[in-house]
Amino acid sequence: MSVYSRFSALSAFRLSPGSIWTPCSKASLRHNFTAVRSSGSPYSTHSLVQHFSNRPYSLWTAHNPRPLGSKSRLPSILQFLSSPFRNATHRSRITRASSRSPLPPNPPGGSYRPPESEGGWRGFVRWLNELPQSAIIWGILGLNGIVYVMWNWAHVKYRSTGDPSGVFTMLQNFTVSAQNLSAGRIWTLLTACFSHEDTTHLFVNAFSFYFMAPTVLQMLGNTRFLAFYMGAGVVASVISLYWNSVVKKNHSNHASHGASGAIYSIVSLFACVAPRAQILLFAIIPLPAWAFVTGIVLWDGYSTITDKRNGTDTVGHLGGIIAGIAYYRYLRMRPF
Repeated sequence: MSVYSRFSALSAFRLSPGSIWTPCSKASLRHNFTAVRSSGSPYSTHSLVQHFSNRPYSLWTAHNPRPLGSKSRLPSILQFLSSPFRNATHRSRITRASSRSPLPPNPPGGSYRPPESEGGWRGFVRWLNELPQSAIIWGILGLNGIVYVMWNWAHVKYRSTGDPSGVFTMLQNFTVSAQNLSAGRIWTLLTACFSHEDTTHLFVNAFSFYFMAPTVLQMLGNTRFLAFYMGAGVVASVISLYWNSVVKKNHSNHASHGASGAIYSIVSLFACVAPRAQILLFAIIPLPAWAFVTGIVLWDGYSTITDKRNGTDTVGHLGGIIAGIAYYRYLRMRPF
């Protein structure tokens, strides 16, 4: 699969797709997100940025109520029209503070205590969200590259010394199969999503991930993107394993690996959010995102039923697409 994202678009999950497109090169605020049409290369993906800032909160307003005679609070509808969405609906007296805001006064009878630093899981999530998004993209690509080097080292060792132990280690830990699962190696459902043995396979998947992932990453944020990407990869592995081991019983020894399922989940989620955004098939043929995903479903579905592409895990592709669509529906249906 080779795809480019021609330009960027985002539709808020609570609105109909395409309802917040903007022809401007500057950001146009729409609820939680900003849609920015690329002003540089037609293949750039820096498009979707979250509106909420990470500035600290101040308790100044909570400790110092407005004096008499100050302006009354605007009606909610006017707040909605004159301020960002979160501030318009946020009823707390705690207000956002600028970098020049004074420190809150010391509470009566005690000294000021700064907020305690977060540790454990919450601290890790906070650290992860503060990473630059380029680190997430290159980190995932780097993991795929490391596993690719491990595969090639194992094959070189086998060809030069005749020792197959390295190849067996890779098969047991970086491919998804019924044998690995029955042996308790459940981690292979995830590690197989970072595993590429063939150079062409790695290049095509890395190429597709590099051009499609940044848009969805900016939309979801670091933590949610990683959870979605790895979760979709596990779903694709489970569906592939079920089809080949249970439905197609003659394929009980089937083993597969690759990031295609997780990448297809990114593509299908993008198509649900922006169905009319153009994707260049093979970097040449422009197609609407919805048509591109529909074509993949038809082609891989036909290949799965007829076994026309034995060397490709087409069921894993379909599993990734299902995971992306299911996650989109979850975002649309969850409470606001």
